[in-house]
Formats: sequence, structure tokens, C-alpha cells
Amino acid sequence: MPNEKITVMNPRGIPPPIHMVPMASRLETLEGKTIYIVDMNFPRTHQFWEEMQTLLSGRYPETSFELRVKTGTYFNNDPDLWAEIREKGNGVIIGIGQLDTCSPSVIIFCSILESMGLPTAPVITQAFPDLTRKFAYKKGIPGLRFTFVPHPFANRSIEVHRKYLEGDDPINNRPVITGIIDALTRPTTEEEMKTGTIERSVPRLLEPDTPENLEKLFSKNGWTDGLPIILPTEERVIEMLKGTSHKPDEIIGRMQPIPPNEAWERSLERLGSGSRGELREDIPVVMQPSPPHEAWEYTVEHVAVNAVMAGAKKEHLP
Repeated sequence: MPNEKITVMNPRGIPPPIHMVPMASRLETLEGKTIYIVDMNFPRTHQFWEEMQTLLSGRYPETSFELRVKTGTYFNNDPDLWAEIREKGNGVIIGIGQLDTCSPSVIIFCSILESMGLPTAPVITQAFPDLTRKFAYKKGIPGLRFTFVPHPFANRSIEVHRKYLEGDDPINNRPVITGIIDALTRPTTEEEMKTGTIERSVPRLLEPDTPENLEKLFSKNGWTDGLPIILPTEERVIEMLKGTSHKPDEIIGRMQPIPPNEAWERSLERLGSGSRGELREDIPVVMQPSPPHEAWEYTVEHVAVNAVMAGAKKEHLP
């Protein structure tokens, strides 16, 4: 019966636990403090930070706003700069997150600085509110206080960048400068200072549904390569597992999920493009200690589930 509901197995692996990063205590005021403005070294954006330095210095004449350009690209960590800020600074404004790659990088650097006891104010463009919040959650710092500016950002005139600074945050609906100051001075909540670990469970079985709806679900969630699949019922997976002597729960390795199962994914559709463009190799990620992509664990059973979906035979299993 085509409308009869069936139960199938979940093809996804086991996500790593989330280790919470307690946010640093906030400043009572910016008056008399040393605040670092960190330019992530994205081309043709530096004038924005110079304008911010001028604007904030006019508002807080007794405060030192130190503008620094981070070494390397947004993929590179800069421990020497963080050490300088830890020694001499009281807070950090950092950005710009204007791509689905550099936006997660901003979050990673904020987590490093917050761990050092430095309050941060990350600046992201309005194209990536969902991505940044999801990624901040995965990095254990869901309360990170983002300020959003209009998109596009790079290659804008100084007049446009000045307008961005003097205008409103298009996501939070308040002045950009107010949001930055608030991020550094509003007292940290109990929720933002939580420690510990969050375990993320992935159900072994999906909710029962019709075969047609389940096929749509697999396609929508990116669990296929776009080709037709055989739905992995428990009976089919059990039969597939007869082809191997390995135990179903044996972990065989770790692998990064592909988009959209990763929070760090391309969001060109959001920017008005329906195409990802031509394929390219990923740039190696060299920052430490926290890589931007997650490594999920996969068991023999997960392999069997995907083997069923691909139409493999049990003889194909090692």
C-alpha cells in the first residue's frame, strides 16, 4: 500500500558533544578602558574599522580604541595578537563576518577570547544570522552577542560604510553602535556563563511515514546524492549486516558531514543566487584549537544503512 506508513533507519552519524564556553564578565562601562578593534584582514574592508575607531573615540574620549589587523586570512589563528589583547586590553570588537566561511571564523576567535576572560562584540553581515547562531551553539557559546550590518559589505565606498555604522542593525533593529556597546557592557547572564557538556542524540529510527514522504525527507535534508534510493528499513539493514563479521555498533571512523548537515554551509540562495558556481577544493583549515567543521562518528550500522540506500548487496560489505 503506497500510503501505508513505514519506519526507516536514520542514515546520519553520531555528532560530537558540545563543550560549553562560559562567556566573560562584561565591562561596567567603556570609559577609561582599552578596547581592541580587530580587522579579520578581509580585503577592501579596513576603512570600516577606521571609521568605527574614529566614531567610538569621539564618543568615548577617555577610552583607547586600538585597531589591529589579524595576521593571515580568516582561516589563520593569531595567538600573538590574542596574547597582546589579553595583556593590554579590556574588550574586543571583531569582524567582519561577511561570508559563510569567515563568519564561523569570527565565532571561533570570539570563543578563544571569551575563554581568556575578554568580552567580545562580533560584527557579521545580515546575510548570515541563522548560520552564525547555529554555529555559535555548536561551538558551545550560544549567547554570543552579534551585531549585524547590511550586506554586501566589501568593496563599498567609505560613505556607505559610514552609513552602515551610523545606521541600524537590520536584524536586531537597533543602532549598530548601540549593539556593539551593549555586547561589551550588558551584564553576563547565568545562562551565558554555563559550563559543561551537551550531548546531542540522533534517533536511530525516523518517525513512521509513507514511502513517498520519507523519500522527500531524505532529499530535502541532503541525505542522498540526488539519485533514487532504497529506503533503509530495519529489516533491510539487518539483512545487509549479515555480510560482515563486524559488530553493528563498532565505530569505524569519523567524517565531516556535507551541507546542509553542517552549520557552516554555503548560503548563496540567501544572497540572490540559485547556483553554487563551479566546484572547487576546500581550503585547508589551519586554525587551532577548535576547527570549524565537526567530525561525526560512524558505525558499521551506519555504513549498512547507506549501503541499503545505494542499492548495494551484503556481499559488498567487508
